[in-house]
Amino acid sequence: MDGFLPRWPVPGAQNFGSLVFVEACERGGNMAKDSTMTKADLVEELLRVTELPRKESETVVETIFDSIIQALQGGDKIEIRGFGSFRTRSRRGRVGRNPKTGEKVEVPSKKILFFKPSKELKDFVNSEAAARAASGASDGSAGTPPSKS
Repeated sequence: MDGFLPRWPVPGAQNFGSLVFVEACERGGNMAKDSTMTKADLVEELLRVTELPRKESETVVETIFDSIIQALQGGDKIEIRGFGSFRTRSRRGRVGRNPKTGEKVEVPSKKILFFKPSKELKDFVNSEAAARAASGASDGSAGTPPSKS
């Protein structure tokens, strides 16, 4: 792990965390339309952007996710500028009912994970969706509701 840390920041990768994710979303990686981006897709995009060896790229992605998980387990808030923030909230225990039997069941307290996207991410996603909708219709009627006649 110590082998790749002195290379930060990676040349040509400003705002590294968001850059790889956003570029991977823009390119689509190996993903077909409406599919899921995987950790392997992030590693592939990191390989393409930084030209790091595969093993180091995998280590970078794993380290980022492990750091986020550890911070959330510790009750910390994670804020990634230009992407969003993660935090946990405690949900108190309650008495619920088994829907099949109607029997009362004690539901223990637990932590709930919340993600709040940044304004920049919301704007980016909405502008991309609008651009796709506009390019999908050749008559220029994309995004307009049907007329009531």
